[in-house]
Amino acid sequence: MANENLHFTPLYIENETSNAPQDDTEESVWIVMRSRKEKTVVEQPAATGGKAVAQRLYGYEIIQSMVRRFFMPMKESVTTRGGKRVRKISPAIPDIFFVNDTVSHIDEIVRKNIGVEYLYIKGHPYRQPVVIRNEEMDNFIAATTSSQRVTYHTAGDDNLARLIGRRVRIPHNDSWIEGELLTIRGSRYRRLRISLRDCLVAYIDLHLPPTTLIETLP
Repeated sequence: MANENLHFTPLYIENETSNAPQDDTEESVWIVMRSRKEKTVVEQPAATGGKAVAQRLYGYEIIQSMVRRFFMPMKESVTTRGGKRVRKISPAIPDIFFVNDTVSHIDEIVRKNIGVEYLYIKGHPYRQPVVIRNEEMDNFIAATTSSQRVTYHTAGDDNLARLIGRRVRIPHNDSWIEGELLTIRGSRYRRLRISLRDCLVAYIDLHLPPTTLIETLP
């Protein structure tokens, strides 16, 4: 039976520390990564503290505990199999996720061959990973972890990219979020479009009180 009640939500993890050596001279950055389609066999500690157990995991599952911050759009679907409803959570964009740590530590993780690799900037003569500014990533996380309905697209599948919206700032908790405000004919929602370096786009269906102050940006 077809998927129903499809919801999108990000997996956002903040670890107290990573396994990276402490180096006050190197700053943490957000880097876009890819997860290979094949699973990798890794040794995981047994729940009872006994002998380690071999598990087959995707690269994005292994790296989550190895970096300071981890972000990946996920989707939740409910299907009916044999008369039973089955809930499944899986990546919304299968091979794209984001990690925050020092470049040297991320390089070290990639060399471990655990099924993760960099997403490189297209068109460059040499391979340069896609790096997201901290302010841009913090804005994206704040917007997509709100209680509003959100959907994700890759930049190449952004079917509303042709629409031009005004750049706005909207209050969110004790801060603000920024994006393009779109009004789509036939829709009861106003949508906030937020993109990340031509690799990922999020649309947030806004439910705003009438008194909400929307500030237009230059």
